[in-house]
Amino acid sequence: MTTDVDRSSFFIALVVVDVLSGLADAISGPYVVLFLVDQAQLGPLSLSAILTARALSGIAFGTAFGAWIDRRTTIAPLLLALAGSAVGYALLGFTTDFAVLLVIAALPIAIGAAAFSQSIALVKRDFDQASPHTANRAIGVLRASWSVAWAIGPAVGALIVGVAGFRGAFLASAASAVMALMTLALVRARPLAADATHGNRRKPANGGPAIALAFAALILFHTAMFLGSIPLPIVLISSLGGGKSDIGVAMSLCAALEIIVMGVLIWRPLQRGERAAIVVGFAAFVAYFVALTLARSVGAVFWAQILRAIAIGLVSYLGISYLQSLMPHRAGAAAALFSNSGQLGSVLAALGVGGLAQAFGYGSIFIVCAVLSAAGLVLVCLIPTAPD
Repeated sequence: MTTDVDRSSFFIALVVVDVLSGLADAISGPYVVLFLVDQAQLGPLSLSAILTARALSGIAFGTAFGAWIDRRTTIAPLLLALAGSAVGYALLGFTTDFAVLLVIAALPIAIGAAAFSQSIALVKRDFDQASPHTANRAIGVLRASWSVAWAIGPAVGALIVGVAGFRGAFLASAASAVMALMTLALVRARPLAADATHGNRRKPANGGPAIALAFAALILFHTAMFLGSIPLPIVLISSLGGGKSDIGVAMSLCAALEIIVMGVLIWRPLQRGERAAIVVGFAAFVAYFVALTLARSVGAVFWAQILRAIAIGLVSYLGISYLQSLMPHRAGAAAALFSNSGQLGSVLAALGVGGLAQAFGYGSIFIVCAVLSAAGLVLVCLIPTAPD
């Protein structure tokens, strides 16, 4: 009974932490690129350098934190990640110098990027003795809480940017991260020790090839996601005649729709056919980028968020649990692998966006994203079926 109460208490605390840390990212995230281009006056190549530094450092910190939590179940890496997020966003509000921005991106902001994967790993540890459906539902709730933050955060960010500028948004993000840090530091319950959480799970057949193909597909998915999100604010304002508030509306709308998609999966978990649902997610992403390419109004972009929500809802939620099913007893490594697929996607997006925008314009990037999504779909179809 005590164990169940402690598990529930710790899980509730993690949900609150995820909402607050998600808000920290969601309030400022949609406007960081705009800040770097408009206020810091960075060109495409300088922008790529900062985004690449953030992503590469994020991979290093995420991998190290994942190995840390697999060796010993502890909240220390998550505390460090939340502290990094708070410090990083606070510092962003007081400089436009390229060298300083590069350091901020590569250190505190990159450390903060590990927060989500750490919370997922801790939930997996916390529910590892429960049934697989219970654990997956818990992960789904945590992932949905992140989407709740993103449903609210961009709109809040748009309001703050309009009133207090970019600095106000960054300081609001730092405050949200500080509240998340305090919530986690003050909660009395803790996850179960690592040696108490190993259930009797068999290692899936074809795990190696399946992990490699799934990881490669997720890299392509995240590359398309990040690469497509970088030019979207610029295209919305410069090509489609939208305002800064439209950026927040688009991001919030997508996140709200993601909650519906993941809510359905939490309420009625898939008994089988997980890979087929992931295929649907990839196909929806292809359709989304085709729709953006053909969009001639801000309204069309808003409607296209339905496709984006289906894609992110299916692939992000099921992708996490799918990787964890391929890597039993390594919750930290599986969460870090999923997170690193996103970070590698960020690296590839950061490396590619400058050259693509300079050569063909920001709007052409959506076509590249559709091709990347289609390639990821092919890889998912090639994954051995045994793990399902």
